[in-house]
Amino acid sequence: MGIVYEGPGNLFYSEMPVLVCPVNLVGVMGNGLALYMKLRYPSLFPKYFKAIRSGELVDGMLRLTTVEDGRQILLFPTKHHFSEDSDPRLIETGLRKLFNNYQRLGLGGIAFPKIGCGKGNLNYDSEIKPLFDRYLGTMSIPIEIYLG
Repeated sequence: MGIVYEGPGNLFYSEMPVLVCPVNLVGVMGNGLALYMKLRYPSLFPKYFKAIRSGELVDGMLRLTTVEDGRQILLFPTKHHFSEDSDPRLIETGLRKLFNNYQRLGLGGIAFPKIGCGKGNLNYDSEIKPLFDRYLGTMSIPIEIYLG
C-alpha cells in the first residue's frame, strides 16, 4: 500500500492509528510539532522523558506509546540536541528501523509530518522525500505524509 496521501493538512486530523512525533534525544519537547503533541497529549512528555533517561530512546531507536485518546504516538528522533539541525542519517536509521519492524508491531497505518523539515531545517524534496519513498513507499500499510 505505501504512501497513500502526501499533501497539505493537519496531522492531528488524520484517522491513522499511529501519529509520528519528531523528537530530540535530550528530553526537551519545547518547540514545533513536539511541543504541540506535548500540549495535546499530557501523558506523552513523561513517557518520552522516561524513555530518554532510561536509555530506551537513543540513536536508531523508536518508541511507540499510547496516549489519552487511545491513539499511538511514535516518538521518532530526528536530532540529538534541540538546538541542532535535524540529522538525515538519524532519520534514515529510524525509517529503516520502522521498515524492519512495522509488521511485527502490528501497525495498521501511520501519519507522518515532514520530519526534520520544520525546526530541523532540512529540505523535504531533496533530503526527506527520497528517504520516505525508499522506506515508506513499499510498506504494506497505509502511510500519510502531511506537508503542513
